[in-house]
Amino acid sequence: MKKIISLLSALTMIAAFPLSTSANAQDAELAALADSLGAQTDCLMIPNFKYFDDENIDPSTVIYDDFFRRCSVLEATYSPESQISSALLKGSDMGIAILEVLTHNGVITPDDIQKGADSLKDITRDDNTVRIIEGYQMQQAFTHFNNYITTYLNSKNSAEQTDALITAAEQSMKENKYFLINMYCFNEKIQEAKIGNQHSFCGIGIEDGKWSWNEKEYDKCILTLDSNASGFDENYCIYINSKDHTSCIPAYGIYSEDWAPLMYAAITDDGFLNYKGMINPSDSISKEISDLTFVSPGVSIDGKPETHITGRENAHYEIRDLWCSKDIRRLNTDRWIDIQLSNAYQRFTYNCDVDISDDVISIKNTGDDAIDINGQIRMSEGTYDFTPYYWWYFNTSVNGEFSTEIKDNGILFKTDKSTELVISAGKWTLDDEGIYPRRNQSSIATTSITSIIQTANNVLVTVDSNDDFRFFIDDNCDGIYDAPVQTGDINCDGKISASDASQVLSLYSRLSTTRYLANIVNNPVADMNGDGKINSIDASDILSKYAELSTSHR
Repeated sequence: MKKIISLLSALTMIAAFPLSTSANAQDAELAALADSLGAQTDCLMIPNFKYFDDENIDPSTVIYDDFFRRCSVLEATYSPESQISSALLKGSDMGIAILEVLTHNGVITPDDIQKGADSLKDITRDDNTVRIIEGYQMQQAFTHFNNYITTYLNSKNSAEQTDALITAAEQSMKENKYFLINMYCFNEKIQEAKIGNQHSFCGIGIEDGKWSWNEKEYDKCILTLDSNASGFDENYCIYINSKDHTSCIPAYGIYSEDWAPLMYAAITDDGFLNYKGMINPSDSISKEISDLTFVSPGVSIDGKPETHITGRENAHYEIRDLWCSKDIRRLNTDRWIDIQLSNAYQRFTYNCDVDISDDVISIKNTGDDAIDINGQIRMSEGTYDFTPYYWWYFNTSVNGEFSTEIKDNGILFKTDKSTELVISAGKWTLDDEGIYPRRNQSSIATTSITSIIQTANNVLVTVDSNDDFRFFIDDNCDGIYDAPVQTGDINCDGKISASDASQVLSLYSRLSTTRYLANIVNNPVADMNGDGKINSIDASDILSKYAELSTSHR
């Protein structure tokens, strides 16, 4: 099974760790080739550094502001502090490498980075250059980058990754372009050397030859600019044996092993590297990248791999005799869906079938015991025109079938048996200066509403201009949910009855004993008299309305 790479985990910055010197006399030739490819002028001569080790810059006023200025609503609401910290604790190697790629390829200029600079070698470190470097270091905190790299590494084996690296180097060199290389390593040498297992390089070219490192022969050399070296250094290049796809990086003393090869992701798309960039950002990425979807169920299910890479099609999982909770996440650049399943009563194992796509979550309970479902849907800009509320949370206990579908005009919940459904929705709004207001240093301020309904019917939920939930049903079975649920019809069956009064009393009892719910629940369907409270008076009013309707229909 391919090793899963998590780009959200904090990884230590790689530091120089010399191993040996090349036994081949081609060092001078490599240096000359590197010079001809622009290594003397297009290398940013600022050593790799960790942002949080720099006492001269306050992350709360610089890095977080930059992130919130460039991120999508989806990214800013999903643990941004952990994403930012994870990116910055790895060092600045990716930010430096991306700047070298974009500058050499003509996307940005040295003067864009530091006023008056004619080449990258002229740029010195100051507060502004550090801010720009770390701004590009945080590219990996954005969904599009994280999702692409995760998909890349899990959809190609090590041999395919090495071949793709060679192809990228050859094509880029032919076009006189630089490209980004992300390296990942999990062999024992990493542990012995006490260096991190992720590092980024600027790839500048490729050369054929014969090199010997650690009694191993290599016939190709990927020339790199490494932020841990002062300019080009052949010891920091990537040496490859094209026959068995093994590789090594001499300066770090790391090399492929049978059980843990070096892994590479080569990126040649300048628009992708500068999407949401700090300087002259590109405003779109290729369809192939934006259509990638990453599904992770956390642990294997019935022998299926832990990570499932897919396009836009559904992912299907069969969960059998599971005791522990199960988390499933579907992630693309537009939407994140998180589902947590567990045994509602914690006494027996549970069984279910799960289908998940970008728009639909469908769960079928195939066992005898109820399943607790906790779900989150987070939507990026332009994908939720029916409401300003981008974050939706729902909780229910299911004995039969249950599904959630993101529609053009709301969130549709379907159930085949009576169930209580807790729904929350959240949003943010820009302040007067067009900035996302923050609750604290690293999180945005949000507004949220919560409601509880007890329904045996399919219900479309949206939010009106007064920030109140509104519920709609399909009253004539034409597939269109356009009939508003009338006040008092808490079970959403299209009529007011004694059953509604009973359920309102049940909800009132629950809110009375669960104080935090009483403070946040807003259920316009149950609030019969419209006083903003749910209590026995509402139940009494529902019974009166039921009696009135019953009399009028005689």
